[in-house]
Amino acid sequence: MRSFKGLIVPLIIMILLVTGVIIYFAVSSANSEDPADNGTTYALNATADEVKSISIWTKDSGKASTKVSKVKVDDYSYYYVYDGEDKDTAVDYSTEKLSAFASMLMSYAADKVTDNIPLAEYGLDDPGYKVIIEYENGETHTVCLGNLSPDENNVYINVDGRNEVYMTAALKLTYAGYKARDFLEPQILDIDMSGISSVRFIRTTDGLDLTSEVSYDATKDTYSYHIVKPYDIEASEYFVSLVEQIAKLEISSYVDVADADRASYGLDKPAFTFVFESNNGSTKKVYLSRNLADKYYGYIEGESDHFYIDRQQIQLLEAPELSLIRSYVAYYNVSELSSIKGTNGDLSFTLKLDVKDDEAISDDGADVELDGRNAKIFNEQGRSYCAMFFESLVCMPIAGSDVNAKPVLNDPVSTFSFIGKNYQTKTIDLVKRNNETYYVFSDGNYTGFYVHDNALNRNGGPDTYSYGVWEAYKLLNTAISENMNGIYNIPVV
Repeated sequence: MRSFKGLIVPLIIMILLVTGVIIYFAVSSANSEDPADNGTTYALNATADEVKSISIWTKDSGKASTKVSKVKVDDYSYYYVYDGEDKDTAVDYSTEKLSAFASMLMSYAADKVTDNIPLAEYGLDDPGYKVIIEYENGETHTVCLGNLSPDENNVYINVDGRNEVYMTAALKLTYAGYKARDFLEPQILDIDMSGISSVRFIRTTDGLDLTSEVSYDATKDTYSYHIVKPYDIEASEYFVSLVEQIAKLEISSYVDVADADRASYGLDKPAFTFVFESNNGSTKKVYLSRNLADKYYGYIEGESDHFYIDRQQIQLLEAPELSLIRSYVAYYNVSELSSIKGTNGDLSFTLKLDVKDDEAISDDGADVELDGRNAKIFNEQGRSYCAMFFESLVCMPIAGSDVNAKPVLNDPVSTFSFIGKNYQTKTIDLVKRNNETYYVFSDGNYTGFYVHDNALNRNGGPDTYSYGVWEAYKLLNTAISENMNGIYNIPVV
């Protein structure tokens, strides 16, 4: 009997230990399905499967006017649509923005602040916004958004009028303020450039004012942009990229700007203006502010909405002027030309070209003659002297602009004529500006640009990529005269 009694206590202890283990794993299992198991507390945690719609009641209107609803495709997929009072059936709303809105406002990870404290202390007795969440089963919950926390990183909330105050991310308050326009697709312009005759870009920060004619080639579905004011030159790829970004303008967000606040947003005197003139004479004008905290604020003439664009979305607004124009005096692909002629005092040349679209000037099938002589001479490394000469002509770099100058086309230092295969000719005249630069005339008109003397008279020595036009001409002449079996090497001095 004593031995049996001696076993009772160990048995009881063992039973308690087993029971404890069972309870521990049961609680652990339950907690593993609870979103709070990582220390997260939720004032309300609805899921996309449960939620049917989310509406926003505003204090200003006294009603719920913003509404996003879920549309089920099947048991496993769905999307969101905008169903607010201000819905415009003629526009498209962004499914991504609608989905982000729903995700943001259906669930509230929060820190509990207090119980049984007057809600007025947190702005929850008369909240500015109420988020009304309707479930698929007909159940609804209302989340009131009150004041911001002292650091403005959070907003105070309560659920279903309970006297419990939580604190959650202030971004919820931003989303609660969304209206129909905030769900629009980010692209707000879609200008068909085939119907545009010219584009003007005005920048008040440095006095830039460029007007470009736009030409559309329907056979190739391509556009060309030629600057006509204040210069006469092709636009650069940077200018084209900037114009096409504006023509297909995508914004970051809309913003409310009262008339009295326009100066604060830089919109009383916009820093950037784009004017698109169509073939029928109508215009579309886009205005943007100067850079304000990495944002450009803007509006479109005739429209009431204001918006902003993050700086990283549109980086060419402040590009240097010379980067917006073609950086060469007269640029051509070799296949476009039948010949180039040049004079400089007693020097003159005719470079004849017969090069197909898919050929380079140094290819076997290309025919190139300088003053009637075969000009396809190479060095031992395979560098073509005729290519070097051609590059010096079509890649003559613009050194700067001087639009206020009034030079006269009289006694040019050098003249170059570029004759196309279609017999169109562009004539470039260089007139002395000072001892180191020359004014550039194109077809008799001053272009507003000048070039450095080294574009004509630089001798690059062994570096065949650093020659001016006339030094390249002299080197090619020498290579033609002194080559051996088509090879000529520049003497080492």
